[in-house]
Amino acid sequence: MLNNESYFDKLMIQTIIGSFGKSKIELDPESAKYINSCLVKEYINEYQGKYAW
Repeated sequence: MLNNESYFDKLMIQTIIGSFGKSKIELDPESAKYINSCLVKEYINEYQGKYAW
């Protein structure tokens, strides 16, 4: 899954929006995109053995 970054990105945004919805937390599209980009970048870097910090 992590080999296909585009697929992983789309999967994660769905997961993020769904999780916030279940928690009854309102999430605007820009915030969802920002959270998604941070999480995807972190997972990809960890998978590739890189460190973001």
